[in-house]
Amino acid sequence: MKPHTEISNFLDQESYINLKKFLNDKDTPWFYVPKMVEGATSSSFFAHYFFNGMEVLSSKYPLIFPIIKKLKATALIQVRANLTLQNSSSFNCPWHTDYDVKNLKTAILYFTTCDGCTLLDPEKQYKIEAEENKLVSFPSGIPHKQSGHFNTDKRIVLNLNYYDEG
Repeated sequence: MKPHTEISNFLDQESYINLKKFLNDKDTPWFYVPKMVEGATSSSFFAHYFFNGMEVLSSKYPLIFPIIKKLKATALIQVRANLTLQNSSSFNCPWHTDYDVKNLKTAILYFTTCDGCTLLDPEKQYKIEAEENKLVSFPSGIPHKQSGHFNTDKRIVLNLNYYDEG
């Protein structure tokens, strides 16, 4: 049995388009993060934090309400959008967990269809294709990593760490 759930067409069109429009707007504030995870090489990215450390950090926080509702999230730890630029072959994102906390879940919602997939579990290496409006969720303790993307200029995902009703 797979440790994750994949849902295509996760959000309704209006909610998805509104959030995608914001994430692709030239005035959206993105902040440079030099390393995706500790020990990474050539894996810098840009982040837009909606929520972190018990604090709302974006005026556009209401755009994620439909996601929170559909996930039946009861508490958020962090919600951020990640933007990575087209990579050279030296891109390296090591296996990592966002948080290794019991009953915590991680979800990734894709805003770019591209060849930059997500891999789960270093032993089984489940491959999650990056497809617009697809969501993958899994227990936060499962190691995962992003592969580099080469067929598009940028890759945007929304990363959520949350507790749900389960």
